[in-house]
Amino acid sequence: MHDFITWADLRAPGALLAEDDRTYHLWCDAFAAKRRKKELPSDLKLGVLRERRYAVEWMDGMQNWDEVTCDA
Repeated sequence: MHDFITWADLRAPGALLAEDDRTYHLWCDAFAAKRRKKELPSDLKLGVLRERRYAVEWMDGMQNWDEVTCDA
């Protein structure tokens, strides 16, 4: 774990905000496609997207890990 922490680079706040925006839009597009009964792209895994969105929402710092919601 220590090696990982010393090796890791922090991302710039702008990069994190861009990823938050990208993940949010993918999330919205995925659910819009689901409502319209359209097929998702084969490289988009909804479970992976949900976990990524969960983590990004947690990084925003507004919710505790166990209380994060992805409904926005």
